[in-house]
Amino acid sequence: MDFFINSAHAQAAGGSSGQGFLGTMMLPLLVLAVFYFLIIRPQNKRAKEQREMIAKVAEGDEVTTTGWDSGQGRRGR
Repeated sequence: MDFFINSAHAQAAGGSSGQGFLGTMMLPLLVLAVFYFLIIRPQNKRAKEQREMIAKVAEGDEVTTTGWDSGQGRRGR
């Protein structure tokens, strides 16, 4: 088990690799940007379109849900 301790001492004595704060934070910021543009933004856009579509349904309009239930639109209960 001595070889683990020697590796730890060698890493501690090695000094820094020269990366500053910006270099360290680059990967997490890149991951957050990818999540925003590929997941969060399109989901918000679809939700907005759905809210607008539901708001445009007038009383008496024929509507069909994703479960293929059909009926006529009516306002509030």
